[in-house]
Amino acid sequence: APNAPGNLSPNGGVIAFEVNDFLLTWAHNPVDSSGQTSAEYRFRAQGTSTWNTGNVTTDQLVEVSTALFTPGTVYEWQVRTRGAYQPSAEAGFSPWSAVATFSLMNTPGASISNPDNDSTVNVSRMTVTWTYFQSQGRAQVGSEVQLVQDPDSDVPITRESRTVSGAKTSLLLNTALADQTTYMVRVRVRSG
Repeated sequence: APNAPGNLSPNGGVIAFEVNDFLLTWAHNPVDSSGQTSAEYRFRAQGTSTWNTGNVTTDQLVEVSTALFTPGTVYEWQVRTRGAYQPSAEAGFSPWSAVATFSLMNTPGASISNPDNDSTVNVSRMTVTWTYFQSQGRAQVGSEVQLVQDPDSDVPITRESRTVSGAKTSLLLNTALADQTTYMVRVRVRSG
C-alpha cells in the first residue's frame, strides 16, 4: 500500500466563499512507484467528530463547492490513496494523510461615503471616505483608492491610484481637480 499522501493544499489558508468552487490537492506517495488508482478524501468542521467523505480516481485533486461549507468556520481535511497494490480493496489504501486546514470567508466590501454619487464637488483637492464591511468581522488591513478622469469616455484616464495600509477609511487625494471635469472615485479593500 502507498505511504500517506503529502503536500495537501489548501493548508492553513483562507478561501473566498464567493468563488463557488475550489480545489483540494495532494501528492500520491507510492512505495512501489505505481500511480494513484483511486483516492478518498474527507473533511469536517474543526472540533467536530463527523467526517464528510468523497471519492476520486486517478486525479490528485478534487473540485469542491463552497456551498458545502459555512463561512467563518475552520475545516480540517485528509486524503488517502491506492496504487497498484489491491487497487479496489480496503487493504490497498494508504494511511490517512496528516490533517490540513482551511477556512472560507466572505469577500470584504466598501461603500464610498464622500463624495456622494453624481455630486458636484466644490474643492480642488478632495478627501475620499468609505465604510468597510466584512461578514465575519475581519478587520480591514489595506485598501486602494483610484481617481479616474472622464470615466464615460472611450479612454478614461487614471489620474491617481494609491494604496493605503491598515484600517484607515479616508484619503486626501494628491490630484488637483479641474473645473467642469467629470471624475470617478473607486475604492477596493482587503480584509485580514
